[in-house]
Amino acid sequence: MLGIVTRVVFKLHPLPRGTSTALVALADFDAALSFLRHAQQSLSGQVSAFEIMWREYLDVAVATNRLRRPFAADYPVYVLTDMHCGQPETDARRFETMLEQAIEAGWVLDAAVAQSMADAEALWAIRDGIAEVLREQAPTLNFDVSVPVGRIGECVARMRANLERGWPQLQALFFGHVGDGNVHVVVCKVPQDADSLHAIEEAVYGVMRDYGGSVSAEHGIGVLKRDWLAYSRTPAEIALMRTLKAALDPRGILNPGKML
Repeated sequence: MLGIVTRVVFKLHPLPRGTSTALVALADFDAALSFLRHAQQSLSGQVSAFEIMWREYLDVAVATNRLRRPFAADYPVYVLTDMHCGQPETDARRFETMLEQAIEAGWVLDAAVAQSMADAEALWAIRDGIAEVLREQAPTLNFDVSVPVGRIGECVARMRANLERGWPQLQALFFGHVGDGNVHVVVCKVPQDADSLHAIEEAVYGVMRDYGGSVSAEHGIGVLKRDWLAYSRTPAEIALMRTLKAALDPRGILNPGKML
């Protein structure tokens, strides 16, 4: 937010020789967190994706994008996970063993394991179907917040309760990246008056603030989140940002009109 990019260096790595992919169904976020720790330990750092989706998001993404449902039954929480494989045959077996252990432990209730690249692409189409969801459910109000990983579940529960209590006619979708504490929230077909939009934002950002999180996990502040930055940064921190901005850009010509 306060940097000036003068040079970019890309560090390239060889593509993995293979990828193991699975979509798993779980009872709640606590089970997803236990599954994440188990996968990280069992696969020795080879977990390359761990995308969580609550039921509402999966239902809407599947229907909107006309995708095949991955399971016959409905579950509260889903996780899409990938493992990069250096030795595809050996690593694929390790991946399957990890899943079997998670099922035996009771964390995973059901699993759909990709048997081909087409299978993997079909599973990822659910998570990547957000663009069509945003178009179909417009106008939407979109959030990109972060909170401590261990508290994501209760944070989402409180956000959902706030939204259901204040706007029972609206649907809220929750998904994100568990590993870095990121939660995306999409509130669908929102009213466009300023008071309603502000109240919905307060219902989400107020919970995030209670958990010591950030109003922006990965999408930046810009102008849309400018008025909410104080929910995750102290007055002293914001004042320091302004001081640094003035020192770097005394004439205010770098990205004007945004945060500072």
